[in-house]
Amino acid sequence: SMLLVGISCDKLNDSVTPATLQDPNSPKGDVRIGITDAPIDDSSVSAAFVTITEVRFDGKVYDAFKGPKTVNLLALQNGNSLNLGEGKFQAGSYSKLTLVLDYEKDQSGNAPGCYIQKTDGAKEALVISGNARKEIEINTKKFDVTEGSTTELMVDFDLRKAIKEKNEN
Repeated sequence: SMLLVGISCDKLNDSVTPATLQDPNSPKGDVRIGITDAPIDDSSVSAAFVTITEVRFDGKVYDAFKGPKTVNLLALQNGNSLNLGEGKFQAGSYSKLTLVLDYEKDQSGNAPGCYIQKTDGAKEALVISGNARKEIEINTKKFDVTEGSTTELMVDFDLRKAIKEKNEN
């Protein structure tokens, strides 16, 4: 079954919660997670990049995601999506998905890590919902990871809601 997760990036935590590791001995199910986006209305924006360093379910690290990964959200519109990982995760019920972002540098080590690119080539640093917080916590409908089956998650960024331009002055 596919769970669509909407992000408007408003409910954020100030502190980075300590990530906990999965119990290696517990039963595992398969989880496949993707990311997609709704169109943005700004014709001057040619690309919008976010750098994701970690994905967690209820604070436990989803190690099938190999970060950091810099994703152009604009390439994920009109039904396109990108696979963020596919692999085993501890069986159980989960209701929170966390994306950890790197605002400072992208997957190649270049600054900034999250930015929009204008059609004229200019880069503008991007902050998700006002505060440059490292974690986006998404409260989802409860999803179950069960042994012998695959849970599909799709994270839907809505750039129109998520992007606020940060003025330097």
